[in-house]
Amino acid sequence: MSTSPSVIDTRRDQMFPVLEPFEIERLRRFGKARLYDAAAALAKVGELGIGLILILSTALLEQPKRLVYVSSGMHRMAQANLTDITWDKRNWAGSTAYAESKLYDVLLAFAIARHWRDVLSNALEPGWVATRMGGPGAPDDIDQAHLTQAWLAVSNEPAALVTGQYFYHMRPRQPNPQVHDTALQDTLLDACQRLSGVKLPV
Repeated sequence: MSTSPSVIDTRRDQMFPVLEPFEIERLRRFGKARLYDAAAALAKVGELGIGLILILSTALLEQPKRLVYVSSGMHRMAQANLTDITWDKRNWAGSTAYAESKLYDVLLAFAIARHWRDVLSNALEPGWVATRMGGPGAPDDIDQAHLTQAWLAVSNEPAALVTGQYFYHMRPRQPNPQVHDTALQDTLLDACQRLSGVKLPV
């Protein structure tokens, strides 16, 4: 009995690209080259990372048609602290750092929606589901957790063809009010530029 090829098999070239020397040279204009040891941690849970990568990748390529940021309901408990986004001045608190990072996901989604008018940029919370992180007692339906991001990424339903919105189970939900603060959005973009050396093209 034959089986369908896996995503890794069919998209290996996209997931593990081999860059030609001229491609590597072209990337140098976006910042200083950095070398990492094998198995070195490039990002940590609760620290700025994913948004930075998205800014870098979209700076190198044409603007995407859609961006979907996966946040968490915990972002509502967070207070933005962009003067210490990397936790250099504060004592580490994992759950607070996680909540802040998820706030920054939504803040970034809304900043992109404001600056890139031709891109549908939205954020969502998948719910508190029974994963290793969520624990076995999590109350939400794990079968529903992935549907909203897939819907926002590919659906042509009018409700999905929006930008600068926050969703839960394919329905709009009110996010933390801080995400509507345009000055705070731009402060986050400045922090990403400072940390990465890459300016968001606007």
